[in-house]
Amino acid sequence: MLRIEAFQVAELINVKKFKADFTGKPFYASLYEAFYAQEHGKYMYVLNYGVVVFANLSDIEKSDFIKFLRAYMEKPVEGEFKEDLLVEVDTERKLTFNYNSVTVPKLDEKRIRIIMLNTAQSVAMELYEKLGYDILERLFKLRPGVGKARQGADFPYQSAQVHRPDAQY
Repeated sequence: MLRIEAFQVAELINVKKFKADFTGKPFYASLYEAFYAQEHGKYMYVLNYGVVVFANLSDIEKSDFIKFLRAYMEKPVEGEFKEDLLVEVDTERKLTFNYNSVTVPKLDEKRIRIIMLNTAQSVAMELYEKLGYDILERLFKLRPGVGKARQGADFPYQSAQVHRPDAQY
C-alpha cells in the first residue's frame, strides 16, 4: 500500500530554481514540475502552482523537505490544504477509484507520478475555490447591491436594463 499526501504550501513555487539547488536527480522534470523517485519506494513531487506531494515519507522527512522548500515559495498559504490518497495494488482487479483510495493492477514510477499529479490538482482546487470566495466576499463589501442580489433580495437592475427574449422593444 502506498500513502500519498499532497499539501498546498504556497501560491507559487520556483521549480527552476529549486531543481538547480536540490541535490536529487529528478525522475521526471519540466519547467513546471519535478518528480523524484528515491530509495525504499519514497517519492516527492514539486509543482509550480504551490503544491508538494509525498509518497511513503515519514512526517519528519516531509517537514524537513517543506522547510527546505520555503526558500522557493512565493505567497505561502495560510491554513491547511491537504489531500490524502491510498494506493493499493491488486493484480486480480482492474483500475478502481474510491473516495480516498485507488486500486491499480500494477504500480510503477509513471503511474505513481500520474496519481500524485491528480492528487496535487485536487488540493490545488481547494485553494482556488477559497481564493474565488474571498474575491466574491470583497466584491460584495464594495458593491452592497451585488451582495443583496446574491442573498435573494431585490435584483439591483431595473427590468428595462435586462434583455428578455420575450420582451417587446
